[in-house]
Amino acid sequence: MDVLEFNRRFMQIEEELALFPDTLVAAPGWWDVVRHDVMKQVYNQIVGAGPEAPTPPSFATRLRHLAIRLALRVDLEVRLWLGRHDVLVYRAPRLVRDGRRIDTGLDQVIAACPGRKLVINTFPHRYDRGYARADQLAPRPAQLDALESRLNSEFGIAVDLDEFVRLRLADFEIGRRRYARVLARVRPRLVLLNQNGIEKALFRATREAGIPCLEAQHGLINAAHPGYAYPASVHGAGRAMFPDVMFTFSQFWIDGCHYPARHRIAIGNDVFHPARMTPTPAGGAVLVISALKYHEALVRWLRKTAPLAPERRFLYKLHPAQASSRAAIQDELADLPNVAVRGTDVTVQTLLAESSDVLLIQSTVAYEAVQAGRRLLIIPELDYATHSDLMALDGVEVVTDAAALVETLAHERPPRAPQVFFEPFDAPRATRILESLLRTGEPVSPSALQATPRA
Repeated sequence: MDVLEFNRRFMQIEEELALFPDTLVAAPGWWDVVRHDVMKQVYNQIVGAGPEAPTPPSFATRLRHLAIRLALRVDLEVRLWLGRHDVLVYRAPRLVRDGRRIDTGLDQVIAACPGRKLVINTFPHRYDRGYARADQLAPRPAQLDALESRLNSEFGIAVDLDEFVRLRLADFEIGRRRYARVLARVRPRLVLLNQNGIEKALFRATREAGIPCLEAQHGLINAAHPGYAYPASVHGAGRAMFPDVMFTFSQFWIDGCHYPARHRIAIGNDVFHPARMTPTPAGGAVLVISALKYHEALVRWLRKTAPLAPERRFLYKLHPAQASSRAAIQDELADLPNVAVRGTDVTVQTLLAESSDVLLIQSTVAYEAVQAGRRLLIIPELDYATHSDLMALDGVEVVTDAAALVETLAHERPPRAPQVFFEPFDAPRATRILESLLRTGEPVSPSALQATPRA
């Protein structure tokens, strides 16, 4: 079952069981707290995929990380006590550029935002909040019996979500209280974050405190993403669990899924938007886009494909979550002389400039590749159907096996007109919207929604 079909059927169950309460703030209910994780858990059980499992760190590494988190916690406490701040920022700097960590979705928004800012980095060390233990389970929701029964009848699987759901509900309450304490101490007039659809506790805390909240798009969001694909009927229900404003890379991402934030605004992003289109190099490299859950499948394809195409270079681009495994992955692929591993210190745009083809299962890079005029080759495994919105485009192919991939790579593709998924960042417009949020406490004034005229 592909992920789009699963999401469609899952959302029918949500509506049938009325899991989203018909209320704005007072009682948003339990379901949206756990929805993202439950959808992933059930889908993985259906397709037989295990959880994403990074390489466990050594004892010495865990001890060092504990010391770092403690030091960061002390630093945060000092900043909370001594500073006065207008804007509270939760930033996820997953990539490294020129020796410093960057948040590709949020940094331009931070720069465009006026006021004094308190920035809390949530990556690579999450140090600002606690988590529940197995002996702290929340009460079992009354609707969970009906949900488990419907999932069983709809998908033919035995689902036991009791501890899974109750632990996450306990986590949510711990996070909500922690965020509420931080908000009470900082007393910001605005909260900015980049959260991948999962910071429900922060959304709830900001709504309870009456503080406007703006989320910046982090990467791929569409009808396949459980954090951003909601039933069309969810428009006012449970809005305590959503931001007031969502900034996206372009209108394409707003149209591609139903995410019931109050205001969804296409603001652009210069990290993803190519400053200039470089011509596709003839016989360029094959850029392979990895991630934890795709690594095993991609290595299997590389081992079948790379020896059959010795004249082609394969650049194996790691996801930020694979950074700690880079040395091990390099050793794993060392016997393939035309495969080179690339980490988070090299940008996708840099690698696209030397590549003519991009090979992946699922990634935001798929859209970057098409906009850059590169041929996109999709491996039909796991949740590849996420890219159904691209498969009909010229220059996008789903390759059935390694032999078909090698045959495709042997023939160059003629140039084509690029599609646009990423607009340049509209800094003046972003500043107008952010100023409105800070000044009035209201999400956006009508004039601030107007795009800046292009030169």
